[in-house]
Amino acid sequence: MNELVKELKQRLGVLKKSRRRAEEDWEELAEYLQPPKARFFGDDSSDAEARELIWSSVPEDAQQQFAAGLHSLLTNPAQTWLHTALTGRGVKELPSESTEWASEIASIIMDACKHEESGFDSTMNECYLDYATFGQMGLFVEDPEDNSAIPFSSISPHACWISENQHGIVDTMFRRLELTVRQVQERWGKRKRGITSDLWQKRTYSDSIQRKIDRKELESTVYVWQAIYPRKTGEWYEEATVPSKFMYASVFWEEETNQLLSEGGYREQPFMVARYSKFSGADPWGRGVGHIALPHIRLLHAQEDSKDGAIQNQCEPPLAVDKSMYKDGISTDSKATNYFEASSVTGEKNYGIYPIVSSANVEAVHMTVKDREEQIRSIFFNDQLQMVGGPNMTAYEVALRDSKKMMLLLPMWGRLATEFLPIFVNRMVGILERRGDIPERPAIVDSLIEQGVVSRLKVAYVSPISMAQKASEAQTFQRTLEYLTPIINMRPQVMDNFDLDEVVRDSQNLFGFPQKYLVDAEKRDANRQQQAQQAAQAQDVQAGQEMAQAAKTAGEAAGNAEAIKEALTMMQGGAGA
Repeated sequence: MNELVKELKQRLGVLKKSRRRAEEDWEELAEYLQPPKARFFGDDSSDAEARELIWSSVPEDAQQQFAAGLHSLLTNPAQTWLHTALTGRGVKELPSESTEWASEIASIIMDACKHEESGFDSTMNECYLDYATFGQMGLFVEDPEDNSAIPFSSISPHACWISENQHGIVDTMFRRLELTVRQVQERWGKRKRGITSDLWQKRTYSDSIQRKIDRKELESTVYVWQAIYPRKTGEWYEEATVPSKFMYASVFWEEETNQLLSEGGYREQPFMVARYSKFSGADPWGRGVGHIALPHIRLLHAQEDSKDGAIQNQCEPPLAVDKSMYKDGISTDSKATNYFEASSVTGEKNYGIYPIVSSANVEAVHMTVKDREEQIRSIFFNDQLQMVGGPNMTAYEVALRDSKKMMLLLPMWGRLATEFLPIFVNRMVGILERRGDIPERPAIVDSLIEQGVVSRLKVAYVSPISMAQKASEAQTFQRTLEYLTPIINMRPQVMDNFDLDEVVRDSQNLFGFPQKYLVDAEKRDANRQQQAQQAAQAQDVQAGQEMAQAAKTAGEAAGNAEAIKEALTMMQGGAGA
């Protein structure tokens, strides 16, 4: 056995042993919420057989609504859910060219996710379903071929074994791949070393695979293991062009023969694993709302079973029949037949067939089931994720209530923002940069990064949940203005205590509108100076016009005064004569 494969199998054995406790709950949760996945935990029954044991679809529907709600709130394809920006002590003084470049990266990433061939939205829905059921979800971002769409795939907990680094972030993964012989042959068979190369690389799969190929068993199943883990310092470098020297190692081997298939790597971590919460201790396995709802789900199915039996007994009650007709035991099943002595049932010698009426209170059982269903939906946050509002509520009241509900979901969003988004953006930026999809960053950004003035990229969700968190800051300032309104009316000068320019510029961070909507601070100041100069010039012109008009008016008044004086003189002369 290859030494590297032997070492990795030892690590995998430890992870398998530590995961057994989590698998017990996962298997039961899969039976109730995702029956098709129950077989991966050892249940050999088909989907149809597994569903025969399910008496209520409410838990599965609640899980579906939870997943759909998360999808619409966190990665809604119809909204801007990602924001990228430069961060550091000199960010506010950066020219608009730099800030717009950083902000544009989020749009480029989202456009790549919206590509119709990438399957990002359907993959994320699968991830959120796992998040609801098992409290753990995984996304794998594979390197695309040439300029094709970036391929996304979900990683269900049953198919991977994970390990954390010292910061509690999952950075190591073992996954079991179910491939066909044809897929193994295409990937690890004899092939050219490069598109333009004349050199051929030998096959790396085992003789066992070759024998299946010779027998034309190309669709037979083969299990292959992949281990992805960070290489140690000194074993990789950023400028590497050979995959075996990339930051993250990727090793494939056959499960049956332990044959090493390939040893390559990834420049960035290609997978992201987010947990709703974790099991206690050092175990990295997830624990979610499904675990919390599991006791209620068990009781709900038991109560639905009892209710169904009670209804059947009322609609098709068991029968009591004179034992002279036949002799048998007693059964209370629906439509059962019980043989008796006539007087033992009716007290009279009446021979015949009588129904055995059930005394079960179906209405009480039904109300209990309804309460249980509401509790399950509440655990899955269905009440929080639904639209709010009413006929007598204003738009402001609806927005305020919606904001408060979103605040309740912040703890759940926090782990996704920590464990999922930064790794996802780093992976996407790496792929898009190598393809040339991200514009070359301005030279001033490189200079400022070298000087330590700014950092690389800051990543943040711009979703209703995160917006609710930021909206609380805006609401605080709004309440402050409402409180100060009477004082402002009496003395408007008190507004000089606020830097209103900063309030306006900070609104971009609060509400996430595009950075290009804001005018550069230097350009804003220049525009204001120009407007002030134009206003001063206009004032000077107006003052000159007013002075000229005053002079004209004075001159006309002086001329009128002379005419009046002459008229008076003539009148006085006429009177003397």
